[in-house]
Amino acid sequence: MNRPDDKPVNALPQDIRAEDIQAVYGPPSMLNGIPDDPADRLGMMGIVLNDCVQSPYPAADPRLDDMGAWKCMCGNINSGNVCTECGSSKSWRCLCGADNFGGFCTECGSPRPWKCPKCGETRFASLCPQCGISIREVTK
Repeated sequence: MNRPDDKPVNALPQDIRAEDIQAVYGPPSMLNGIPDDPADRLGMMGIVLNDCVQSPYPAADPRLDDMGAWKCMCGNINSGNVCTECGSSKSWRCLCGADNFGGFCTECGSPRPWKCPKCGETRFASLCPQCGISIREVTK
């Protein structure tokens, strides 16, 4: 139990001065690279967070779209729907902006887009409004 006359466990001895700490660790602005002025800390917050957060997907190369190729997470460039190196399927981007691998978007739940074989347009609905062809006819 703590009594009023007990010293806290993490208390520094009284003979240690701020000058002694600065002599060992440097001035407060140099400790851990954190600036001493609170206004300077606000600008660093975004920098630190942006360095820590990285996308799990590789950046898309605009030249690959022209060739019909895509770059897999393993780094291999492919032309089909499946990676020839690791076997993962080609990702697709939903209208909400999320990258997905399955038949439905993991963020909003909308179905994977499909390309109409008659008109060549990419469709997000189960029926092509220009030709009237259904996605069920395409997947048979």
